[in-house]
Amino acid sequence: QMPSVFDSVSWSQEALGLSKYYINVKKFRYAAHCICSAKRKISSENPSGISSNSEGKETEDEQTRTINADIDVAFGDLYLAILQTEVERCRENRAPYTENQDIDDSSLLDSDKDLDAKINTTITNFEEGRNVFKLANRHYENSKLFYVLDGHVSKHIVILRNQAELYKSLLYFENDSKRRISMWNRAKLLLSPLLDQLNPQIYAVEHKEIAFELGKIVQEVVNENKRRSNGSTSKKFSKRINECSLEAIKHFSYFLACFDQKMFEDIFEHQEVAIACLYAQFYIANLYGNMVHSNPENQVEYWRKSKSGYEKVVSLRRRILEPDSKSFRQEFEICNEFIPLLTQK
Repeated sequence: QMPSVFDSVSWSQEALGLSKYYINVKKFRYAAHCICSAKRKISSENPSGISSNSEGKETEDEQTRTINADIDVAFGDLYLAILQTEVERCRENRAPYTENQDIDDSSLLDSDKDLDAKINTTITNFEEGRNVFKLANRHYENSKLFYVLDGHVSKHIVILRNQAELYKSLLYFENDSKRRISMWNRAKLLLSPLLDQLNPQIYAVEHKEIAFELGKIVQEVVNENKRRSNGSTSKKFSKRINECSLEAIKHFSYFLACFDQKMFEDIFEHQEVAIACLYAQFYIANLYGNMVHSNPENQVEYWRKSKSGYEKVVSLRRRILEPDSKSFRQEFEICNEFIPLLTQK
């Protein structure tokens, strides 16, 4: 039986839910159609977004604020997916993707006359990528006005991580190493405050995920500085590489420390978690191997920690993976290659 009163908020939420499906299957025009239809429905029901409370004061309806924030998130997710898809296409050197235009675009044009061009964007350079980045980031920033950390923790974290993903995707189109480092650092600044703001006992999973992600981000800064140094062992580059390496090691070590010693024996029943721990330990060993010090004793200590880390990785892999497993195979070979080299040093 059809409800006697049409619920525009529920209808809009269903439309946004459908847009997620279309984004996942890369049907961006259909996704945009759903998002814009939700936006138009909410706007037509309450153009100002204002209602009166029991005291006669005008306030924005909580449901309206929620759905408008969700619409911003949906637009952000759409543009992020477009940017990621274009990066994937460029990496694989594929032809631009086109969609069948077999739907009514009136809602698209009513909501945003330029949206059609934005959806069908073919990104080939940094400027084009930045245009899509800005669209997504603007919507995510708008959504955070409602989805603040205090009260909407999970949603706020997802938005911040998606904003970090925007930087990672845009980096593909940037060749200047100095600007790349700046973009990696902006991604880091989005996430790093969360480790201080979130209670690790309540948000244990989020702490693990964010620590690992931050470790990967800072590791990329290390790699960028290594490329900039072009093999130079000058104090300037050595200091940058060492400081960033220690920061990345701190994040990966914290990730591993989130598993107490009792749990550490049991997590290997869960292959995905076990492999993440393997990678964290491998990255730590690799980072120590990248560090440079003018004092021979300190340099030897870096090499010793690197060798010890690689040996630990080899031991852990043998415990949790079959010998012929394809998982972590390349990293395992690197460990076996570097252990004897570091022993000689």
